[in-house]
Amino acid sequence: HTGIAVAYAGYDVQAMCALDALAIPFLARTDAVIHAYCCRCDTSLVVNVNDQSVVADTSATTVYVEYRQLAKEHTSCCSDLCPGIGFLCASCYENASSKVDIMTLEDATVVGREFFDFQSALINL
Repeated sequence: HTGIAVAYAGYDVQAMCALDALAIPFLARTDAVIHAYCCRCDTSLVVNVNDQSVVADTSATTVYVEYRQLAKEHTSCCSDLCPGIGFLCASCYENASSKVDIMTLEDATVVGREFFDFQSALINL
């Protein structure tokens, strides 16, 4: 359980990571609201995304996506990759000593769309 919930078209689902959450509206072809917590300080975050996974608006502060490496060696996506890809609040972004593994929300939506684009094609079969 990642604490990242996506509400769309009458459904509420849990996403494996921030990138998954940002891709769901694109795959479902509907607007969505993402409820999450900052992966560093647990501040509540809300992100509204349209059906093309374009961020419509966010909670009162700017939101980012951060990748934190959780293990020295990769074993499985669900155990050490996905849990390390979370949302980050503006305050934690500003206080981050390194911003190398932090993306803007807009860049993260592009990554999510590109990563899951093949699944979008399968939905149309």
